[in-house]
Amino acid sequence: MLTLRDKTGWSIRRSKITMDVVLIIAGVLLGGRFGAITILTALTTGPAIQYLSQLFSQLLYGERI
Repeated sequence: MLTLRDKTGWSIRRSKITMDVVLIIAGVLLGGRFGAITILTALTTGPAIQYLSQLFSQLLYGERI
């Protein structure tokens, strides 16, 4: 996820969602199952990580990423 962010210049949110969707597709192609929680997690984890990263950066270092 972070390598994708560094190489493309995308946000953490976009990189995480992209990786999750690609992995979900790979899992389904390999015969795995998924449901509503899988989709919900894939779409909310990236934004949560980006928000918390910015919050902690501000609190700890007094700066924004």
